Amino acid sequence: MKKNVLFFSGANYSHKGFYNNNYDIFLVTDDSQEAKLQDTIYKQIIFLPDFDDFERARSTILTINQDFPLSLVTTFSEKKQPLVSKICDSLNLNGPSKTSVELLNNKYLMRKKLENKNLLETKFSLVNCRDDIYRFIEYTDFPVVLKPIDGIGGEGITLIENEQNLNEVEEDIKNYIVEEFIQGKEFSIEAVGFKGEHQIFTITEKIKDSKMNEIGHIIPYNQKFFCLERAQEYINTLFSILAIDQGITHTEIIVNEDGIYLVESHLRMGGNHIGEMIEMTLGINMSDIYAKSMIRGSLYRGKIEWNGTYAEVLSIFPNESGVIEEILAPEKIENCNKIFYLKSVGDFVLNKGNSNRILSFIKESHSYNHLKASVKSDIEKFRIKIDTKYV
Repeated sequence: MKKNVLFFSGANYSHKGFYNNNYDIFLVTDDSQEAKLQDTIYKQIIFLPDFDDFERARSTILTINQDFPLSLVTTFSEKKQPLVSKICDSLNLNGPSKTSVELLNNKYLMRKKLENKNLLETKFSLVNCRDDIYRFIEYTDFPVVLKPIDGIGGEGITLIENEQNLNEVEEDIKNYIVEEFIQGKEFSIEAVGFKGEHQIFTITEKIKDSKMNEIGHIIPYNQKFFCLERAQEYINTLFSILAIDQGITHTEIIVNEDGIYLVESHLRMGGNHIGEMIEMTLGINMSDIYAKSMIRGSLYRGKIEWNGTYAEVLSIFPNESGVIEEILAPEKIENCNKIFYLKSVGDFVLNKGNSNRILSFIKESHSYNHLKASVKSDIEKFRIKIDTKYV
């Protein structure tokens, strides 16, 4: 007998693992996603014009569940997780727990929880005005990082390095945290969990620019500085505290000689093609692992078979805010197998925040160091012309 799973939003790649394991997939989404969907993998696609209406969404899921009992209701969209967890709780359906979603989507509550359990050493504070930041800096000194409590995808994050940066912050800000800036290497940990067990499949090294934009990732990170065994120990402790017992997870950390510092954790696959890069290099499809775990009723421990290559994704951001006038790509980039255009001529973009990526491209190489060494020169091959007169 087939199992049934329902996804809220998202499309195609992150759902295919369930399709390949003979699940019937129901998708609830809005019509803005219609052009991106591959109808062949879905049993039914339900378009809801008022996507965030709790009662309407709940009624839709209830009706489907009556005809096709759902083994799982979930979403890989952080924006939709509070809604989905609330619906699952009200209908007693298997899905993301309200407790873990509330902690993961509120940077302040999550840090307080970890601080109380002695897993967080980063100094931080809730701030609601510029004076609150002043007081925090008197305690810690520059630099500090300002983040919206409920921000996602790097939106609204500001690095404050000096008095001038601080004076540029709005006088009245609401629902932000400020925390000390931690020097170190930044990584993400990609894992799948089921019934409280979690398997890490890879570590990615993150590449950031001066505006704190994530301009790239390299997979797999297998250097001596930070190993899978140490990452596994940290994830087991972290997820126990945050009540994360199942799902695909993407956890961002900073590591230095003093320890491991959490940036944030997510109940979803890593963005910017991390899932595809894991499959390219390690032969693992993370949604396939999750689906197999659901079928067997315990964590399916996938076999990692590294093919000896490294994959790198790099992103191009605008240098200025404004309207895109021209996107010029080079005829050839060494070892590049695909370019993904995320913005078009005529789109308005800001010069910071991951949602303002203009394009991304993936490279493969047998040399980790070669990929890292060519980041700057590869990015400089692209030319983006921005019209700033409407800013």
